[in-house]
Amino acid sequence: MTDQQEVVEAYRNHHRWMIEADLENLQETLAPDFYLRHMSGLQQPKQVWLQEIATGGMNYLTSKEENIEVIVTGDTAHLIGQNRVEAIIHGTHGTWPLQLEMELQKVDGKWLINYAIASMY
Repeated sequence: MTDQQEVVEAYRNHHRWMIEADLENLQETLAPDFYLRHMSGLQQPKQVWLQEIATGGMNYLTSKEENIEVIVTGDTAHLIGQNRVEAIIHGTHGTWPLQLEMELQKVDGKWLINYAIASMY
């Protein structure tokens, strides 16, 4: 598998594990200093975001991939992915055209997500 394919797989797994609320796999694929900047501008560190998933404050229901662009330079990758994501976020249910801009770093042969910046497209 090429680095580009591995990065795409990491992105797809990220969405799958959000929906499954698979905190163990999310924990392993997110870099220690990972943060998520939400559409609202709120920036959450890894453990705070994972706690939101664990308690149901952020309940991701479905995700339909529409587009992915990846640029790999050595052990760093930049990805922009666009998915239609159905979720219940603090009681608000909806489906959003979610764009995630991510930076990933290859560490010991595994791609870790350093950050994700969410916006709508």
